[in-house]
Amino acid sequence: MNDGLETLLDRLADGKSHSGPALAEHLGISRAAVWKRIEQLRALGLKLEARPGGYQLSKPLTRLDSQQIANRLDRPDITVECRFLVDSTNARLAEDSHHQQGPRVLLAEAQSAGRGRRGREWRSPPGSGIYLSLTWRFQSGLTGLSALSLVTGIAAARVLREFGVGSIGLKWPNDLVVAGCKLGGCLIDISGSAEGPCDAIIGLGINVDLGEQVEIDQPWIEQLGLSLHQLETGSIELPVKPAYPALGCDRWLALQWAWLQTRAACCIVDCGTAVTVDAIDDRGRHLGGWIMTGLASLRSALGQSARHLPPASPEPGPLNRPARDTSTAIGAGTLVQLVGGIEHAIDSLKSGSDARFESDPAVWLTGGDAAAVQPHLSPPVQYDPHLVLRGLGLASRSP
Repeated sequence: MNDGLETLLDRLADGKSHSGPALAEHLGISRAAVWKRIEQLRALGLKLEARPGGYQLSKPLTRLDSQQIANRLDRPDITVECRFLVDSTNARLAEDSHHQQGPRVLLAEAQSAGRGRRGREWRSPPGSGIYLSLTWRFQSGLTGLSALSLVTGIAAARVLREFGVGSIGLKWPNDLVVAGCKLGGCLIDISGSAEGPCDAIIGLGINVDLGEQVEIDQPWIEQLGLSLHQLETGSIELPVKPAYPALGCDRWLALQWAWLQTRAACCIVDCGTAVTVDAIDDRGRHLGGWIMTGLASLRSALGQSARHLPPASPEPGPLNRPARDTSTAIGAGTLVQLVGGIEHAIDSLKSGSDARFESDPAVWLTGGDAAAVQPHLSPPVQYDPHLVLRGLGLASRSP
């Protein structure tokens, strides 16, 4: 980034008129050099007017402040950085990831090569939008992150709704829309192995005030037409109704696909950050379920409460014999704890008086840690890493 260009923007950000000579003196450059930098700012999409009194922004510009953002975020484990101009926030974090550790957030006031889906250009003029990327390490493999774009979109929509953006919706697979117009989008870059861990760069762009000077030509694709409220409450007309209000939309979507494939009593186990176990009876009624601590959270909590312990082994081996080192013992013990909780929930569905099953329920398994759990479950299970996405496809076609 040209520091002189940012210094010029700092001077102009108040929205007042600044004469060429005054700017030249402040920057220590010639008036011709000031004019060149003014043109550079205009090329980025900034609306700068030349008036008799000098150069003036069409409206004041609030600069990003990383310290203020970090203080409001109140997450000391996440590093926050703000820059004026980058090529792409995702690209910068990918480049810097080799030298930086831990989760990081990079916000830019402008991008010169912002990317959208399928390599489309994402117009990113200064002061006209929110352009940010977040790095995060997931212990799950690649298949466990298949719904990350959807989850990111739902989280962004929820926050926007809290700030008064009404009628916010999701457009498959990663766009935020209001009244049929695109408000923002997500771009996920993932690297890692099928077994894990994986490093994700989660990019988010939100149009705040693009103005008429910015031309955008991006065709709509595969309109989904679901509102966040519909997703969160299950108010779309699909066969399985939630047993209680505010059932998580990911759980509700997984129920739809599992029931339509089974048409009989079934149990849906989603092994994510939290593990959920939901039951549907022979008539397609959601009976409720359980929520348990996920595998990564179990191991993290153990590490925090007993800091002298080593990290858990990602491959603890057979669970039917004791481990011979601490790392393997932690990996095996936490897996035994989770598998035991899941099997207890399934067994109670078979024998509980409230279940009213005419036959043993089919067990569906999904989520990032499903591959680690599956070999150790005694009931036969049907593993589908894309259960939520398949349910979303059903919802998109629902009237």
